[in-house]
Amino acid sequence: MIDLPVPRVSVILPIYNCERYIEEAIDSVLSQSFDDFELLAFDDGSSDGTLDLLRSLEKRDDRIRVFTRENRGFAATLNELIEHSRGEYLARMDGDDVCLPDRFQLQVDYLDQHPECGCVGGWVVFTDNFGRPLIQFKLPAGDAEIQQQLLDGEYPLAHPACMFRRSVFDKVHAYDADFLWGEDADLWLRMGEHFSLANVQEPVLRYRNHPKSGSQENHDIQQGNMLRARQNAAKRRGIQLSADGMRVRPQSTRTNNLAKFGWWALNSGDRKVACEYAFRRLIDSPGSGDSWRLLASVCRSFVKPAK
Repeated sequence: MIDLPVPRVSVILPIYNCERYIEEAIDSVLSQSFDDFELLAFDDGSSDGTLDLLRSLEKRDDRIRVFTRENRGFAATLNELIEHSRGEYLARMDGDDVCLPDRFQLQVDYLDQHPECGCVGGWVVFTDNFGRPLIQFKLPAGDAEIQQQLLDGEYPLAHPACMFRRSVFDKVHAYDADFLWGEDADLWLRMGEHFSLANVQEPVLRYRNHPKSGSQENHDIQQGNMLRARQNAAKRRGIQLSADGMRVRPQSTRTNNLAKFGWWALNSGDRKVACEYAFRRLIDSPGSGDSWRLLASVCRSFVKPAK
């Protein structure tokens, strides 16, 4: 058996029924400016053509290693990926998102320069189902603000945009499957008791939002588990959660998402996409004043001011 060189970064990519997006996601990893990595793609019992596509992609690049088994869930798949990985740093990635070209280089440089940091994320560009950019989220840079936002129930780190130091898992162990669809918040809170958390202040990922994404389909479970993770963290740290920390976010409806996407697109200057979402919102909820206000704002943006 030939001993392969140990890469600096292991990309851990859990996948379930992601045939539509997976090739673009993997191509964005393979095109990174930093190329000392292995890509571990784990098919969690997909029922579509995901696995066949992964096998074909595996033949294109020897940095790709594909694993598969029956469906066991997100946390179990992540933990198995960590066991298979060999890199000093572990980069999270999802099968429906897109890495920006310098993501790994930015995050490796940060971890190299900040040995106290256990996890570094970065800004994310929020896109719609078609990959069209809607808004850029500038996530906080420093540990204190990130930890407070976590305790308040916010998401100051984007899970698929994170890179972890491998030694973190020797200290805090793996993802806890009891926090299904909240395992990231639980991990960050446990990690934050031993390491600092950070975000590079540049965009590193295009985060795709669509009706079948896990965060949309499992909102109630996620929010309940996030609250439980915060309560456990507060108990370990000997503190009381604030009123913000005790709240649970209501789920966004399809109608509200159409409006939100429309306003984001309009504010970012993409009038064509804003117009599409304004009309979709109006069709979905014609009696809503918010629908008409969005459409009116989009129409006004097309009217050039008089000279």
